[in-house]
Amino acid sequence: MKISDGANHVLNHMLGLTGSSRVSYRNHFVAGEGHHDMPQLEELEHVGFVKRGITPKFCGQGDIVFYATQAGQIHAIENLPPEPLKSARTRYDDYIESDFGGSFHEYLSIRKPQIEIRRNRSDIEYRMFRMARHSYGNRDVEGEWASTKKEAKVSYKNALRIFRERSNAS
Repeated sequence: MKISDGANHVLNHMLGLTGSSRVSYRNHFVAGEGHHDMPQLEELEHVGFVKRGITPKFCGQGDIVFYATQAGQIHAIENLPPEPLKSARTRYDDYIESDFGGSFHEYLSIRKPQIEIRRNRSDIEYRMFRMARHSYGNRDVEGEWASTKKEAKVSYKNALRIFRERSNAS
């Protein structure tokens, strides 16, 4: 039986079904006259995919509870959109499942840049830098002074790119 896309969406929502969640965990939909999904619910009722049930006392006066019939449940499951493709496992997935105990950048052995701040009369300037791995107190990458942290980050990333290009060339 062919129903509209909107009715399919309402039926899936009623059953708690999505592209990635393919097992129903509920079976009800509460609506009333004037509800924006009422035309789709009436379409589903007309084809026999939902039926009206007893409205609990805690619901508002005029509310109607709809339940999917067995035919509606079968139709919903058979017409689910395809499952989304699973993305490849990432290093962050590995980090989350590990017992590492440190931050993600430490897990990746990435030296996190630091921000340096200087006051120049009434202005504040920022510069990002990274400490050299085996030389205490020396910096191997350093951006230019900038008036905002965002500009300092851009300058640091440019300096880091140049540093990597030089390292790869040698």
